[in-house]
Amino acid sequence: MEAFAFEPAGDPQTAPEPMVEISLTFRGHTATVRALYDTGSDISHLSNSWAQFFNVDPALVPKIPVGMLGGHQVSGSLVFVTARLDGHEFIMPVVFHTAQTKDLFGRHGIGELYGVTLDAVAQLTRAEWKHDAETAGDRMKHDVLAIEGNFLPGWDAET
Repeated sequence: MEAFAFEPAGDPQTAPEPMVEISLTFRGHTATVRALYDTGSDISHLSNSWAQFFNVDPALVPKIPVGMLGGHQVSGSLVFVTARLDGHEFIMPVVFHTAQTKDLFGRHGIGELYGVTLDAVAQLTRAEWKHDAETAGDRMKHDVLAIEGNFLPGWDAET
């Protein structure tokens, strides 16, 4: 089981935010990303600075509509990264876009594969693995393609 300390929000009147650290690999580039764990977000959102780090060319990857807080939508670049948390590897969908000011991890990839507990008293986010990595990762990639839609079967997000 992994545990991560909450971080203070920008506004002192706002409750501390639950955080998670995940090692992400895409096309030979690896980084540990610390981001807000957002139980209200289906997919993980990272800023375009991470897209540049991972050498993601927005012209070469699918675009999907991404709902933002407040109800407006933006276009994001979808890729599937290899993620590592608590000693387990899995496939996780990530969307990069310019509207993202705070990196966040959504439920796809984490919520389905880990038991996640937000402990407000201890101010810790705890993540404990609960699935077989290979079948869960394959299922996750298929589910996200079906949810986000309109990609051909067998499409490979890493090419």
